[in-house]
Amino acid sequence: MKLAISRRWAIFIITSLLFVLSQFYRSSIAVITPQLMSDVSIDTKGLSLMSAAFFYAFALTQIPIGIYLDRIGPRKTMTVLSLVAVIGALIFAWANSLEMFVLGRLMLGTGMACNLMGSFKLLTLWFGSLRFATLSAFILSLGTAGNIAATTPLVLLVKAVYWRPAFTIIAAVNLLLAIIFFWLCETGRVKHHDIRALRKALSICTRYFQISTASLQRKITGLSPLEHFVDTESMLLFKPSGQVPIS
Repeated sequence: MKLAISRRWAIFIITSLLFVLSQFYRSSIAVITPQLMSDVSIDTKGLSLMSAAFFYAFALTQIPIGIYLDRIGPRKTMTVLSLVAVIGALIFAWANSLEMFVLGRLMLGTGMACNLMGSFKLLTLWFGSLRFATLSAFILSLGTAGNIAATTPLVLLVKAVYWRPAFTIIAAVNLLLAIIFFWLCETGRVKHHDIRALRKALSICTRYFQISTASLQRKITGLSPLEHFVDTESMLLFKPSGQVPIS
């Protein structure tokens, strides 16, 4: 029992670190822009394409990733994609043309696309519904450390070893995390309480989408998001008075 508890928290830490890496990669180009422009003679248009490539791949792989997470589980899906990210990081680190840089970023976007949804899937399998909201919020909060690491810490590392070896070191860290994750993670069959947790997670995501959509519409129309849910109190994450409904 104690071993299972220790294992699940170890998995939580590793998946959180993988999400930190995802946030790091998406922001990492900014501080090495001068080196890229001087070393490889890439103009601002090329930099924009290189940066956007990560997000194009990241977005396009979300739907198939959801299917694979359900069909073959997060262990294999996240491990394989993490290895894709490692290869992408190495290609990016030693590329000498815009095409290779874009290829590296595409592979990074694909490889990092599963780290958040995969982590959420593992939360439902290892922790159940009662801790899902708290731990998922913690993962999202911890992800900002990746954005922070892509600023001053990355600048210091680049100054110390130059940007190409720096990204090679980060790729090695990524590979180490992938190996540890594969070794630790065991998904197994989804039990009955896990199915309830998955339904709870889906409900939370649906409500979040509704609130987000209403917030966007408010920016366009000026209507309050709560006005869209006045007639359906059960769809609210919170009541107009600020009280949390009990389900």
